[in-house]
Amino acid sequence: MQALPTGNHAIQLYSIATPNGQKATVLLEELNLIYGLEYDAFLVNIMDGSQFNTGFCNLNPNSKIPALYHFATTEEKKVEDATRVFESAAILMYLCETFDTQHIFLPPVGDERRTECLNW
Repeated sequence: MQALPTGNHAIQLYSIATPNGQKATVLLEELNLIYGLEYDAFLVNIMDGSQFNTGFCNLNPNSKIPALYHFATTEEKKVEDATRVFESAAILMYLCETFDTQHIFLPPVGDERRTECLNW
């Protein structure tokens, strides 16, 4: 089995610069600017079929980018203990609900603006 590379941070993003892939990267960059959330990003070359390797399929059974692992700690990274998140909308919501404590990017549950935000 070919394992995915991992870096030094708790968030590991696997993507490429397609429109869906860029959404997660843009939000991660914004969260980094505001909250100091650091992450590692790795290229998944969809032109050569890299998304079909076993390591990526374990992360996202749909074999589509983007996908990410969120490890509880930065010291020990066991994929079986990580939160895996795939599909761009799920990633955006997960990142907002987990790290956007000021609700800058997504209003909280119960706020009438949340549905309008999700519409867009």
